[in-house]
Amino acid sequence: DVLREDGPLAPREAARIFDSLAALPPNPTPTAPGSTARHRSWFLTHAATAWAAAGDTVRLARLADAVEGSARLSAYGRDWRLPHYLRGLLWNARGDRDRALQELERSIWSPSDGYTRANVELARAWLAAGRPRDAVSILQAALRGPIEASNFYVTRTEIHELLARSFDASGQPDSAAAHYGVVARSWHDGDTPFRQRAAAADAARARLTKTTPPRRIDRPS
Repeated sequence: DVLREDGPLAPREAARIFDSLAALPPNPTPTAPGSTARHRSWFLTHAATAWAAAGDTVRLARLADAVEGSARLSAYGRDWRLPHYLRGLLWNARGDRDRALQELERSIWSPSDGYTRANVELARAWLAAGRPRDAVSILQAALRGPIEASNFYVTRTEIHELLARSFDASGQPDSAAAHYGVVARSWHDGDTPFRQRAAAADAARARLTKTTPPRRIDRPS
């Protein structure tokens, strides 16, 4: 939510917060150099993701280089893939879909226990490349993983929403309708932007199942 212009924080504000957190030492201190590198790599990755949402490719490129430098000092193999995720965002922002897809494919450490924002961005890239079945596979893997740690950075409802689109594009209407239904139920009572996405999901579900979506009454603003 912090990365949406209509969410609690606009992307630039979120990016500055993550930038400041990256500069702080891990808690508790003192800690091993590898842990410090891991702390810095993750917060800079979140900052770069926010800058990407804000359309600032200059800062995104700078932070991709910074993460590449710090991640190699981490003791966690998962962290070593973060620069590929950020360069995928960078190439996508610059309109080079092929290079973006290559980097995002390299960003996956574990399909079910990696960094699920990478799953989502890779799925979007595969959808844009006309490969919806590949998008289905990587998104299903994300739903099979835990909801903590590196899987905490994208909501499961957002994964269901993209999975529904992927099933829809791959010609599997029953599966698409089921996931659209999850989105419609989960965001039905959310804030305005999410209610709108819930309504769109319910309309898509109705289109696929040839039923009439129930009439919805918006809450007073």
